[in-house]
Amino acid sequence: MTELFQNTTILIVKSAMLCVAILAIILPFVFIDKFVNRITKTTENKKKTIKEATKAAKLEDAKLTGEIGEELIYQILEERISSRYKILRNIYLRKENGRSTEIDMLVISGRGIYVIESKNRSGIIYGKRQEAQWTQFLNKKTKYPVYNPVIQNETHIKALKSYLKDYPNIQYFNIIVFSENCTLKVTDVHDAYLIKRNELNKTINEIVKTHKETISENEKEEIIKFLSMLSQSDSGIKEQHAEQMKKCPRCGNELTERQNKKTEEKFYGCKGYPKCRYTREISKNAEEAAHV
Repeated sequence: MTELFQNTTILIVKSAMLCVAILAIILPFVFIDKFVNRITKTTENKKKTIKEATKAAKLEDAKLTGEIGEELIYQILEERISSRYKILRNIYLRKENGRSTEIDMLVISGRGIYVIESKNRSGIIYGKRQEAQWTQFLNKKTKYPVYNPVIQNETHIKALKSYLKDYPNIQYFNIIVFSENCTLKVTDVHDAYLIKRNELNKTINEIVKTHKETISENEKEEIIKFLSMLSQSDSGIKEQHAEQMKKCPRCGNELTERQNKKTEEKFYGCKGYPKCRYTREISKNAEEAAHV
């Protein structure tokens, strides 16, 4: 009986030692697996956070680039001509089709209204007057489509004319202002002023020299008063303008951010793809998006 008890005890001890040995082998792998999973999950979360932050930063950079361009133009106008002419910024209008349009800047004078569209772009801009789309080359591999700003600003002028139809003598001057850091390779533009920022003051002085006044002082004051209200538009039209940014102008589907596999550049693409192949670079504004 004693021998049986001893044998049983020895067996139990050996079994326990075997279990401990097995656990000693298995547990490190379990902990390692959990540790690896935790690291992987943390890495994935970090990548997701970095991706989201990068996306937000690019959107903010695009928005900021446009705002900087407009501010630089305003500073030039404020310094050089504000004592003679009235300057208005961010004028929101409703077009005949019910959509909204935003004009970057207006200068109102006795000679007419200078309708200014800011394009704070660098690189080389290629295009022709009659082409709906121009191209911006940053380098040999990176290029972007650019909606023809002359046509774009013509829609602004058309909308303005519908608001100011009681003043048929107004002359409208289509002025597109690019950054000093770009090279313009655009041809056949004879009915608009395609210039760089540092040429703005000179261009306005040339218009003053070559055009007679067509608006009386009373008419000018009435126009300024009316357009000043449009530069402080109600939130409804501004919200509508913001909503247009999210929709495809061709089919009405939502736009989603995508990435070019070759250049890794981000862009907006229509959710209706492949039926609808509309794309828009992130820096384009709603007005460009509305004309394709």
